[in-house]
Amino acid sequence: MLKIIFIVTLLLLGRLFYQIINLFINFKTINVMRKFSSFLVAACLLAAGSLYANNLPTKEPQKNLIRVIETLLDDYADYALEIEDDLTAVVKFTVNEHKEIVVLSVSTDDANLETFVKSRLNYEKVDLDDIKEGRMYTIPLRFNVIN
Repeated sequence: MLKIIFIVTLLLLGRLFYQIINLFINFKTINVMRKFSSFLVAACLLAAGSLYANNLPTKEPQKNLIRVIETLLDDYADYALEIEDDLTAVVKFTVNEHKEIVVLSVSTDDANLETFVKSRLNYEKVDLDDIKEGRMYTIPLRFNVIN
């Protein structure tokens, strides 16, 4: 689709430049400047339209992956009873060819939280089609104290 828009834009720009060159060759009439200004406005509109034509909706696989990770880490109530303050962690992981999460690192000050996150996420199967295997993902986590 983008290739078609690009080709049409190039054809229209070529036609526009052809018209401008013809205007300068036939500059005997007084309407030359009026035609030139209208072509200039048309060129600006064409350029603006081609810039905004690229705003296609993109899939964000990381949001779907965050939802899956939330469900995997959802049952932390037993663990949360042992903590006194809210905890944070930054998890770096990748997805292997079997669509399994492979935790690379968990950056946190709490060793128990690191063990909990690794035990819940490592080698868990992810059933998402738009995940690229081998790409490294980084997701921040926050665990709140349940009162």
